[in-house]
Amino acid sequence: GWSGLQGWRVRTNRIYRCAALEREDRADVMRLFRGAASKTELDLRTPEKVAPLKGVSPIGARYVNMSAPAYEGVFTVEGRAWFARAFRLFLDERNYPIAFHCAKGADRTGTLAFLLNGLLGVEEDDLSKDWEASVFSDNGMKFTSDRIKGLISYLNTLPGATMKERCESYAKSCGITSEEIAAFRAIMLE
Repeated sequence: GWSGLQGWRVRTNRIYRCAALEREDRADVMRLFRGAASKTELDLRTPEKVAPLKGVSPIGARYVNMSAPAYEGVFTVEGRAWFARAFRLFLDERNYPIAFHCAKGADRTGTLAFLLNGLLGVEEDDLSKDWEASVFSDNGMKFTSDRIKGLISYLNTLPGATMKERCESYAKSCGITSEEIAAFRAIMLE
């Protein structure tokens, strides 16, 4: 529901950012997916952390594991390759709704949410508020927006006058085309 490009709104009920879904207190997320025609769980944790799941989603969704870096780790060679793979999952409408998470739903998940919403034109202040508000669920007051300062600082070194333009510059540095960015926006903006 954030305001995006040219006053368009980011569609709701398409992408869910959350913490690990196999936890017992995730019944709320499981209810969201009941009755959905197609669904995908994107798990951003390392393969070692998810081995007990044996590649099966606890919510009955198609399970995809893509171990992710956090914050400025997305700017490494490996991080750029990971972002390109993850982003392309969001280009196929058959994958929706998509729930993506790491262990706590903050670091890796917050980084991906920041970049995706940035591409949709959500304002930087709202991107920071979204990240900060979501980290309190499992982490309490020990987490602050200081964690994303490195991510924002690095994005600010990229070409572009706005965060949207800098997120576009980042995506293109990952091999993502303007057409793919436009396709994602067509799926996610209303």
